[in-house]
Amino acid sequence: MSPGVRRRFYGRTRAEANAKLQEALTSVRDGTPAPIGRQTVEKYLADWLASADRSLRPSTSSTYERHIRLHVLPAIGRVPVAKLQPSHIDRLYSELLTKGLSRTTVQHVHSILRRALKQAMRRGVISRNPIELVDAPGRARPEMRTLSLEQVRAVLTAA
Repeated sequence: MSPGVRRRFYGRTRAEANAKLQEALTSVRDGTPAPIGRQTVEKYLADWLASADRSLRPSTSSTYERHIRLHVLPAIGRVPVAKLQPSHIDRLYSELLTKGLSRTTVQHVHSILRRALKQAMRRGVISRNPIELVDAPGRARPEMRTLSLEQVRAVLTAA
């Protein structure tokens, strides 16, 4: 909030309006920017990808665009960035894994979102980064195969 600018806070009830006022005052006091407008995840990611494009290799940019278009936007594209919650991201990961995507693909989606939302915080689009509260899906560990007792004996006798 800029000094000398009169701001109004609205809500369905007086208590809701006061809560919004207190949130804005807290963000000013803490030095964190207040969330800006109702920009959706879809719009923000399009803008972010266009600006990030300059520093990415063409293949990386293409991969980012494909993951965003196929996996992120259908699930959370219409959510306002300022209202994005860790639960939205957790649900996204669960849906992707349920659809049969590999954990590696979901990790790629996580790293793209982490990079984009980190930039959103730097630009003041969001006041906190919800992805910091979400664990990336772990790598699938290959099943460990051990030798049977007979196989161990065969190896030892052959040596």
